[in-house]
Amino acid sequence: MRENKFQMFELTEILPAGWLKEQLKIQANGLSGVLYDVWDSVGSYNAWLGGTGDNWERAPYFVDGILPLAFYLKDEKLEKIAKNYVEWMLDSQDEEGNFGPEETKKDWWSRMVAMKVLVQYYEITKEERVLEFMHKYYHFQYEALKDNPLSAWGKIRCADLVYCIKWLYERQPQEYLLELAELLVEQSDDWNSLLRKFPFVLPAEYYYDWKTIERYAKEEIERLMKFHHSHIVNVTMGLKYPALTSWLSGEDKEDILKAGLDTLKKYHGVATGAINGDEHLAGNNPNRGTELCAIAEYMFSLQIILEIFGGAEYADLLERLAYNSFPAMFSEDYMGHQYLQQVNQIKATNEERGWYNNLSDSNTYGLEPNFGCCTANMHQGWPKLLKSLWYKEDNGIASIVFAPNELRTVWNGEEVRIEEKTEYPARLEVRYHMHKVPQASFVFRIRIPGWCQAYSLTVDGKEIEHKREEGYVKLCRKFEEGQVVAIRFEAQVQMSE
Repeated sequence: MRENKFQMFELTEILPAGWLKEQLKIQANGLSGVLYDVWDSVGSYNAWLGGTGDNWERAPYFVDGILPLAFYLKDEKLEKIAKNYVEWMLDSQDEEGNFGPEETKKDWWSRMVAMKVLVQYYEITKEERVLEFMHKYYHFQYEALKDNPLSAWGKIRCADLVYCIKWLYERQPQEYLLELAELLVEQSDDWNSLLRKFPFVLPAEYYYDWKTIERYAKEEIERLMKFHHSHIVNVTMGLKYPALTSWLSGEDKEDILKAGLDTLKKYHGVATGAINGDEHLAGNNPNRGTELCAIAEYMFSLQIILEIFGGAEYADLLERLAYNSFPAMFSEDYMGHQYLQQVNQIKATNEERGWYNNLSDSNTYGLEPNFGCCTANMHQGWPKLLKSLWYKEDNGIASIVFAPNELRTVWNGEEVRIEEKTEYPARLEVRYHMHKVPQASFVFRIRIPGWCQAYSLTVDGKEIEHKREEGYVKLCRKFEEGQVVAIRFEAQVQMSE
């Protein structure tokens, strides 16, 4: 196995403050807070609550976002909804170890999303039965995959489950978990081969005529056009694959990730950092669309990539998405969202545009424009950003993505409490108030954004000597409680690549 460059903190150790907490409140007062009551797909009749409603990915998607949101805000209504879903999942496990609605018991993908929910639930509650549940399911899956191998969405998105297995292995290392992860990778679509020399450098219509293909059955469509390899959400999910297979195999596959990112940026990238895909890869014309699900999943992929590879450039990209592309896809009150965003959009109207195979309402703001996957999946973006703000390493901690928050953790047996005060990205100063710090020296890293030409770094107002390496300021010293570390970035107008 490959050592992580960094290690994520648990969900409960980084708490929102300032504008980020206000954004979470707006989200909870918007669609995230009312969706259970107004949208049947995730309401009380859902099959993941034992009802007759939707039995696939929508409820797990929904809970994957509202569970951390409810925790951060101590929102009793959302906590109750999320807990009801989780309790039903846990109670639904059969003797073999499988779980979930009976109608989709053989589907792997929806369970992958559910396992991401349980990762977060354990970090919040520390309930041991969650770990027992996960082990039982993974033992079942290891055997069941031999007769029911990965297919379709599970085959292309299995990196999400490898992440969950990695998470469990780091807490309770058992050899079978690595064997299961290896089996999943063996059965998956190989994103390492795809990203090494990415085959789709033109918009999807240059390869496949949708009007000809759409009349065929679903399985035939997937075969005829390699549907899953050019599907934009699959692509942004697949970007975590090189990092996770690096962790699993011990081989460094970061060059594959960089090659894939370079190709996608060159041929399908836009100024916001997003990758164009109006369902399928769409080229870099600013008139084409980027799907909301793809942005949310891209952000999550980068969070995992940062943990394993650690490069500051991944945080640059994550901030670009989080602070440009993602928020533009919502109405101010979070009561409406777009399915597709155009970089140069001047109006959000229901009319024909040059999408590959999305509907004409795709860039309007509403409850369910085009298709409901984004309505279910959009909730994870802001809450999961919290776990990207700080990472830890053996000899210290690192401030990597900037937003107002408070870090409360125990590092090497000592309490640490650091309050990060900032209006970033609206203002370019970040101040770290050291309320509780270790008694001995430790390493404190601060990322220097790639767009920053110069910066000033002070402790209690006095400039200090420091090292700079691989995109990070590195302070190795003993801090005193009450000290304030401040960094101010300078930026010049640049042409976007």
